[in-house]
Amino acid sequence: MEKLIILGTGRAMINICFTLKNNEDEHILVDTGGGLQNNKC
Repeated sequence: MEKLIILGTGRAMINICFTLKNNEDEHILVDTGGGLQNNKC
């Protein structure tokens, strides 16, 4: 079964890393590079 696994960053609304897992148990790590410019949350 394919899966999308979200990796938490410590902030509930900003998930910028995830892995894609295929049926052969291989993973691809994706980092979208969504760093905050103005950290006033």
